[in-house]
Amino acid sequence: MPSDFTHELQETVDLARWAPSSHNSQPWTLIHIQERERANALLGEALQEGEQCVVLALNSARKLKALESLEIEMLMSCGLFLGLFCMTLGAKGHDWRLRWLCEDEKGAALTALEQEHGCLALTAVRITPDSIKPVIDAEAWRRLVLQRRTHRGPFNPLRISDDGLQKLLARRWPLSLTGEHLLMRVERDPATIRRAAQLVKQYAVLDFANYKAWRETYRYIHFSLEEDAEDGFYLQSLLGPQSKWSSLFYRCLLAPPVMQALRPFGAPQRMADQLGALVEDSSQLLFCHLGNEHMTPKALTQAGARLMEVWLNAQEQKLAIHPASVMLQHDQARIEIERLRDENGRMIFFARLGAIKEVFDKSPRRKTNGIIAAG
Repeated sequence: MPSDFTHELQETVDLARWAPSSHNSQPWTLIHIQERERANALLGEALQEGEQCVVLALNSARKLKALESLEIEMLMSCGLFLGLFCMTLGAKGHDWRLRWLCEDEKGAALTALEQEHGCLALTAVRITPDSIKPVIDAEAWRRLVLQRRTHRGPFNPLRISDDGLQKLLARRWPLSLTGEHLLMRVERDPATIRRAAQLVKQYAVLDFANYKAWRETYRYIHFSLEEDAEDGFYLQSLLGPQSKWSSLFYRCLLAPPVMQALRPFGAPQRMADQLGALVEDSSQLLFCHLGNEHMTPKALTQAGARLMEVWLNAQEQKLAIHPASVMLQHDQARIEIERLRDENGRMIFFARLGAIKEVFDKSPRRKTNGIIAAG
């Protein structure tokens, strides 16, 4: 690997790794293809002098598996990362093009790569270093990416203006990255928001009461800021500052066997009610749909990239997005929440949207060298 490109790749991934993901599981791997023949086979064309090839893949060992529906969130999570990765390349003056491997028949090179790394290869990125004039300021871009967080607490009661809504949904990134199929709607009607909150209170209990799903979620909760973590989220980002003893209390209370034992006493329902209350206090909600004919790995990954674009548009306006994906992980709940918008296709993202009230800054991330693999 050329030393100059090694540095550029590491710098790019160092920023892209701050993409959000379901449970902050960060289920992506980026494979740098160093063998020229292998790169040419994956790209379907020959690399030119100085060009590089990397492959974005869904890491089978890191993805959430408790529910079949989580596969959608894993692919979208990889798309969120891909969006930051490609746009960071552009901010550094590197041109890039995508070839969607997940749509190709699996030839020998692709099959061998997936077996070698235990992954599902999604797209190959062909990179031509230092070949374009950056369209955005690299330092301003870096600040924007690093400022973005997933805010899980209350929002300020700010209703987005029509002008703000246009800026939120504005398209600036290439369609080859974001696709054209994701339908995004912002709901500002108070009655619809109240109805959505009622559904969350009714159905979110399915996840908290599901032993397999909650056991997987519990693994991603860190109860002390002193924990050395690379994924998941801290209890404090949910409940605010905690003492040592309150953190210990919640560590015991939320343990899956304890939660199961407390089901007859309504503990899962109280947790669902708390999430529902946050939804009810929101000034707007974000609904995202894909047509049933577009529920493919490529379209879902592109949908994640499009969502990343909107998430950064929100950050520019000091707005926060908090996914309530529990409503999409169980068919009964998803069908009910879909009826609120009466859109064709399947809802793949549902979130609170509002003005940032309090910033919780600590968020675990995988080390850069742990994301990049040699291929």
